[in-house]
Amino acid sequence: DYTWFGRTASGLPPTHVVAGTFTSTSPLKFWTYVVPSVDRFSVVDLGSAKRNPAVPDLVIADVLFVTRFQPTVVAPQIFDCAQNRRADGHPGVTFGPDGRPENADWVAAEPGDAMFAIACSPENPPAASG
Repeated sequence: DYTWFGRTASGLPPTHVVAGTFTSTSPLKFWTYVVPSVDRFSVVDLGSAKRNPAVPDLVIADVLFVTRFQPTVVAPQIFDCAQNRRADGHPGVTFGPDGRPENADWVAAEPGDAMFAIACSPENPPAASG
């Protein structure tokens, strides 16, 4: 149980950066109240990350939600690095002629938001040459 996260995370490609872990406790496993076990985590896939040279403050990247005994969920995210916010890249989001998303449901990035920090790191990813 306690080795699942380490084994799973160590098998990720180098372009996949763990953004957060989530622990759980259970009365059936009373020791988890002393040392909770990691049963899910989130990953930013920098290999999928893209920047539009016309709008370099926006990054689109897949975020993976990995949960033990469940299928991994891949959620495209749009990160607005200049305005400290992000939005789901759902099918209703379109992009205007200026390259900015339309119909996005923006959520302010919390201070210390690891997904935001990873995606908006200046070296990740470079703007595509176009």
